Amino acid sequence: MIDAQQERGAPLPRELAEQLIARSLHALSRLVGRGACLDDIVNRVAVPGGNTATALDAAGDGLAAAWRAAFQATADSERSKSAPQLGARRD
Repeated sequence: MIDAQQERGAPLPRELAEQLIARSLHALSRLVGRGACLDDIVNRVAVPGGNTATALDAAGDGLAAAWRAAFQATADSERSKSAPQLGARRD
């Protein structure tokens, strides 16, 4: 996120961007930890016409696709670690 922000020439210094992202993720984790539904959180913070709503609209399906790909890669990696390796010795 920070690299993308910096590449776009956004006016935030890198250190400030890191702090804002860290605080946002911390607040999100606390809300989820208290049982808040992610859809409800998005609806509360993504005010129509606001920056968050605009960013989520711009991300579109690309953000969901990136998460799906990340989770699939993780699952594939875990499966490959637990699968017997060809040519491996069995004692």
